[in-house]
Amino acid sequence: MTNFTGQHQIIKKKLFDLYTELFLHEGYGSLRVEMRFLKRGQKEIILVCGKEYRYVVDFPDETGAGKGPAGSTEGEDSTGMLSDLRCRQSSK
Repeated sequence: MTNFTGQHQIIKKKLFDLYTELFLHEGYGSLRVEMRFLKRGQKEIILVCGKEYRYVVDFPDETGAGKGPAGSTEGEDSTGMLSDLRCRQSSK
């Protein structure tokens, strides 16, 4: 199985930070998580909380390997983190 915790540590930290910020806010707030499939064996994860925080991560196939070339976990470095994890902030 893919190192789920290693690959997604950055996203989980941002989700936790947004939750904490919302909880401590003295008013109304909302937090939404969206996930969608991309064409190259990846998923886009979008955290929406006033701004959008977009991440693209490899999605494992049924064997548990990433869908990079020859089933590799493309972009993963020796620590299990995605070295090419992209986050795009957009304000809507």
